[in-house]
Amino acid sequence: MLNFASIRDRYQELLRVMKPADSDSKPNPNPSDSRITLETIISVGVFGWLTIGMVLMGLGIW
Repeated sequence: MLNFASIRDRYQELLRVMKPADSDSKPNPNPSDSRITLETIISVGVFGWLTIGMVLMGLGIW
């Protein structure tokens, strides 16, 4: 037969282990680190134009 007290204790232990630490729950001290920078936007744009150009040249359109 199932021992529900043992299952409950294991479930509570699992929740305690999975609970984030205090340092994990604090907001990011540097919010600008998670934002997309202008350099990233420009580099993605340049890469995109190069890719489109190569595809169009390969198809003989450009």
